[in-house]
Amino acid sequence: KYIIIDSADDLNINSSNSFLKTLEEPNSNTFIFLITHQISSLLPTLRSRCHKIKVNPLSYKNFFEIFSYNVEKIKDEDIKFLYEITLGCPGHAISLYDNNILDLYDQTLNTIIDNNINKKHIELTDILSKFDNEKFKNYLSILKSILIILSKIKYNDKFFNSNNSKNLNKLRDIAGKINLKNIINRLEYLSKNEKELFTLNLDKKLFMLNFISC
Repeated sequence: KYIIIDSADDLNINSSNSFLKTLEEPNSNTFIFLITHQISSLLPTLRSRCHKIKVNPLSYKNFFEIFSYNVEKIKDEDIKFLYEITLGCPGHAISLYDNNILDLYDQTLNTIIDNNINKKHIELTDILSKFDNEKFKNYLSILKSILIILSKIKYNDKFFNSNNSKNLNKLRDIAGKINLKNIINRLEYLSKNEKELFTLNLDKKLFMLNFISC
């Protein structure tokens, strides 16, 4: 028997603790797989009871085949950007596409450049506040990807090449308008507060306004 928990990142403290006994003493011939994109989000007690297997991202060719099979009538340029921004995860890319998350890409870039709350920020946070938890999680994953890519650019501009999508290339200009400390501060804010946001059902608008003003 095979049990797959995807995504284990979504386990809260109560469900994690309840799951510990099952993980410690599984039935005979039972194999349990926990899939996580951020292993630090799992309780140490869970991590210590698992054998860690790191899975490399798919090649662009494999990503393209999977995505194209599930989504029709999309430009190759847009598929390339989804590959870049999801770090090669087709399931995540399909979810982002189905929920029109990338329609907010340019507005999101504006919030990263300017941390002084303005009308555009309010408009974006009003839209985000109406998202259900699953859709908002998808949005936050894009936000984290943008920040991670920006940090890579700050460390090494050779991150870019001639095959990058036009949308990804926008980040090069933004990297010159923001300092590394600000990027790190915002990543830390998301890391420390994201789980609590969903566990306690906090206000999404206030969460994002605090993020912008970091």
